[in-house]
Order: sequence, then structure tokens, then C-alpha cells
Amino acid sequence: MFAICLWDIEKDLFYLVRDRIGIKPLYYTVSEGVLYFASEIKAILQNPSIKRELNEKGFYNYL
Repeated sequence: MFAICLWDIEKDLFYLVRDRIGIKPLYYTVSEGVLYFASEIKAILQNPSIKRELNEKGFYNYL
């Protein structure tokens, strides 16, 4: 059970991964070109630059 962020400095690559079973949650969003991620959605929503509106296309794909 894991969710982790890895940054390869030499290759300048960023990996944001979680276990295949999905026990550990991983929430993410991009706002103004910045990637935000956390294991709880409320941590992301603490940032005032994050919009709190429904993405209808994303919601449809989720269902």
C-alpha cells in the first residue's frame, strides 16, 4: 500500500504513482500550471488558487 512522488534529478523526470490495488488514495490537480497532490482532497482544497467546481467531463469519465 503506497502513494509516492519520485523526482529523478539527473533525468529531470517526475513520477507520481500509487499501488495497483489503489488502497492508498492519491488526489491531484493542476492549477495555473502548478501540480498539486496529496493523500487527502482536503489538503489540496486548502489552497485558495484551487477552483472548487465540478469538471463535468471528468465526472462523466469517472462514472
